[in-house]
Amino acid sequence: MKITTVSISYSRKFNLGSYESLDLGCSLWAQLEEEEDADGVV
Repeated sequence: MKITTVSISYSRKFNLGSYESLDLGCSLWAQLEEEEDADGVV
């Protein structure tokens, strides 16, 4: 199997009180060339 795309995501939920919350998240994507190693990119 050839891996062509690698992604890493992080999200966090903050409790604001009064039954309200805030979700923050970030995602990073990388497309790999044929000679790149997926483990090395991560």
